[in-house]
Amino acid sequence: MDGYDFMRVIRDYPRFNAIPIVVVTGENTEESEKTCLELGAMDFMAKPCNIPVLERRISNLIGLREAREALADVEYDSLTGCYTREAFFHYAELLLHGNGQIPYTVFVTDIEDFKTINDRFGMPGGDRVLRRVADALRQGAGPMELVARYHGDRFVYLLPDAMLRDESNPVTTYLQLIRQELIPHYRITGKVGIYRSIDRSLSVNAICDRAVQALEKVKHQFGVFSAEFDRDLLQSQLRRTQIEESMQEAYEHGQFRVYYQPKHEARTGRLIGA
Repeated sequence: MDGYDFMRVIRDYPRFNAIPIVVVTGENTEESEKTCLELGAMDFMAKPCNIPVLERRISNLIGLREAREALADVEYDSLTGCYTREAFFHYAELLLHGNGQIPYTVFVTDIEDFKTINDRFGMPGGDRVLRRVADALRQGAGPMELVARYHGDRFVYLLPDAMLRDESNPVTTYLQLIRQELIPHYRITGKVGIYRSIDRSLSVNAICDRAVQALEKVKHQFGVFSAEFDRDLLQSQLRRTQIEESMQEAYEHGQFRVYYQPKHEARTGRLIGA
């Protein structure tokens, strides 16, 4: 077995794919260098070579590989293979910027009482459910769409408005999947919050928050599986923001009043605290 055969064999084993290969050879031809690089070599040096230079090249390649793996950990969720929340924010911004004339929708999914699934079937049972959901959403995502694990059992999906008019749109796919027996003899309920024709002046984080607000509207509502962010929710959000912004000023001007609720002993009626 020569060096070429060795590289062909080692690349057939996934466990060795992360190991960078540096070829040091006496066959210093353009053709041999090209062949080695095509077989997966990361670098090529002819003999005789400078050992300190070789050591430095190997060190640099290892550092590059470790940096790439660290980036992958940040970009992809290790359990589901979907983008992470942070990666979604980054790529969603690029996608929206590159398709400025196309109206987009964001929706966020949720599994009702997911903690109960983990408690009853263990973490492996809950993880299987999340992987099934992630696979279904990710497989249906086209080149102008993005899907990510948003938080815990929640996923976020960005797609053009027009895609929701399709009968096999991702919202329908998710709700139909959840209605299946993902866990034998156990019924799972899924909910979706939708924000259509997003306001591009908002950050991607704020856009997703609006879908989450719509989702919270239907949490724990029997028989209601989806809701859209609308004018009423917008007004509620604006009122809450105004209250939050005025609290600091009110505190600085001593406008807060504290009221204590008295606590009485039931038997004697004596005041015992507040």
